[in-house]
Amino acid sequence: MALINQSYEVLSDPVKRRKHDIWIEEQEAQQEQRAQQEQRAQQEQRAQQEQRAQQEQRAQQEQKGSDDSVFAKIFSNIEFLFVGTIGLIIIISILDLLLFSNNKSKDDEYSTVSDASESVLLADNEDNIENSKTTYPASFDCNKAKSLTENLICNNEDLAIADLELASLLKQAKTTVTDKKALNNRVRKQWNYREKNCKDEACLFEWFNYQKIVLTQIIKTGNVNAGLTVKELTPKPLPETGHNDNSNFEGVAPLRIKTPSTGNHYFVKIENAYTHKHLVSYFIQSGDLLEINLPLGTYNIKYASGQQWYGNEHLFGPETAYAKADQNFNFRFDGYQYTGYTIELIEQVNGNLKTSHIDPSQF
Repeated sequence: MALINQSYEVLSDPVKRRKHDIWIEEQEAQQEQRAQQEQRAQQEQRAQQEQRAQQEQRAQQEQKGSDDSVFAKIFSNIEFLFVGTIGLIIIISILDLLLFSNNKSKDDEYSTVSDASESVLLADNEDNIENSKTTYPASFDCNKAKSLTENLICNNEDLAIADLELASLLKQAKTTVTDKKALNNRVRKQWNYREKNCKDEACLFEWFNYQKIVLTQIIKTGNVNAGLTVKELTPKPLPETGHNDNSNFEGVAPLRIKTPSTGNHYFVKIENAYTHKHLVSYFIQSGDLLEINLPLGTYNIKYASGQQWYGNEHLFGPETAYAKADQNFNFRFDGYQYTGYTIELIEQVNGNLKTSHIDPSQF
C-alpha cells in the first residue's frame, strides 16, 4: 500500500510526473543513441573486413606466378594481415560484450530504482538522480532534512516506511479523538524526545514501534492518553482539597464528599445530567472532606482516582481509575430548605450508592 500510495502521489502531481517523464525520455534517448553507435560500429567492421578481403585477393593475383621465395614472403604478409584481422575482430567483440553488459546493468538499474519505493520518481532534485538512489520518500521533504534523525530516516528504507506508516496512523487518530489539541501536544512531546535522544537507527526503530502501538490504541479507544507511560509524564504538585476549574457560579444546595485514607486522591467532575454540560471539577486529597454548594438542578458525578498527580490533562497517569455514580443527583428547594447530598467514596457492604467503572474516553 505504501508503494501504491507513493506511485499515486507522483502520478497525481503534474510536476513530479513531468520529472519522471523527462527522466524516462532521457533513458530512451540514451538507449537509442547506443543502438545507433552499435549499428555504425558493425557497419564499419563489415566494411573493413570487405576491404581487407579485396586487398588480400588483389595481392594474391599480383603475386601469382612468382617464385617460391616471393610467394613465401607474400604468404607471410597475408598471414600477418589475417592474424591482425582476427585480433581486431576479437577486440571489437570484447567491446561489444562490454557495451551490452553496460546496457544491461543500466536497464537493471532502472528496474531496481523503479521498484524501490519510486525513489527516482519522487526525487525533488532532478539534476542529481544518483543522490535519489539512497534517499527514500518519507512523510517530510528529505531535501530539507536538517537533524540527524531525519537524515537517518531518509537514508534507511525501513525507517522511511515506518515514518510513512506512522503518518498514516496519526491521520487516523486525529479523526477518532475529540481533544485534538491534547493529541497534538502528546505527539509534539514524543517528537521532541526523538530529536533529543535518538542518535542511531536502533533507537529510531524502537521509537517507531512504540509510537505505532500507542497510536493504534488511541485509534481503537479514542482516548488521547491510551498507552501513556510514566516516562512521558512530569509529576505535578498535589493541589489542595477544593481546588476547582470553575468558581463562576452561585451555589445554594449542599454537597459533601468524603474520601477514604487509602493514599488515593480524587478528581471529581460534576455535569448536567441531561445536557452533559460540564459544571465544575474539584480535587480532593486522600482522607479529606469536600463541602460545597451547587446551583439547583440535576447532575451526574464522575471521578478519577490515583496516587501521583500529573495535572488536569493526564490526571493520575496510566494508573488512573475512572468511575461514575449510577444515579443522578437532584439538588432542589422543597419550599422550606435546599436539599443536597452527602457522598462517601468508600466501599461499604449494603451501601446505597452504586458506581460503575468507565473508560477514560467517557470521563
